[in-house]
Amino acid sequence: MAKHPCVIVHSSTVVQEPLPDLQRGDHHTDSSAIHPVKFVGTLQPWTTFAADALAAFQNHDWGRHKAQLELRPTTSPSVPSLLREHVLVGQEGGVQGRWMEHVGQDMTAILKDQLIPLRFGDFKASATAYAKQPDVACMGLNGPAELIGELKVPWVDTHSLTDAVTTDDKLRQVLGQIAEYMLDLGLAYAFMSTYEDTIFLRQVQAAGTWSLQYSEPIPHMNGGPQAVSVRMGMWLLVDEVQQGRSRANNLLRKTQWVKETRKGTFYPTSLGGTG
Repeated sequence: MAKHPCVIVHSSTVVQEPLPDLQRGDHHTDSSAIHPVKFVGTLQPWTTFAADALAAFQNHDWGRHKAQLELRPTTSPSVPSLLREHVLVGQEGGVQGRWMEHVGQDMTAILKDQLIPLRFGDFKASATAYAKQPDVACMGLNGPAELIGELKVPWVDTHSLTDAVTTDDKLRQVLGQIAEYMLDLGLAYAFMSTYEDTIFLRQVQAAGTWSLQYSEPIPHMNGGPQAVSVRMGMWLLVDEVQQGRSRANNLLRKTQWVKETRKGTFYPTSLGGTG
């Protein structure tokens, strides 16, 4: 049997790579899952996000710990290869599963390789007690959630992050749910994702005023040494967490941060939507 040459893949390579495309089923949910919660606090662009993410990646000593994460063939994989994406998605749970496979799983392997005691998983796996349930958490070993994330399906128009960032009202409605979670949990960092696009978030205080800052949407196909990939954005967040900057002591009243909106005020909802 002929031998096929392979290359060893290390953490620094995986961080830079794009995510595979979702395989959308012909049948899928089509209702909005945007919660009737609007962010009403100070909202600002995170203008330095791309530079911050690239700096966090470039300043890390990737050569210090360099385990083999996988062997990858140098030739194009066959159509049924496990290196290709095959699973069909048609609802939020499916999108969450693919995100966990390609971001949560890979980032946790990278964290283990770099001897960083953080792991990605579902929120219930963390030690944080909270009545509500974010979709994703990054947590310490047997510890509380240190950053959180929320996922929506990408094919519903009202979930579009690239559209939301063009209109203040839309963006405030899209970010209301995750902003509420961040305030309740006292977390400085979070993300909102449709898998195809991801916005990274942070709570910051300047001159006594708390604000929520948001990145430009990072497309899932971004990759390479100079374009910020989704995993590179996640690396920035976990780098901040491991340096002890995961908490935000935001003492604003909740009504100064978020407010409930009547369903349908901005985004009509119908049966079939999920959290």
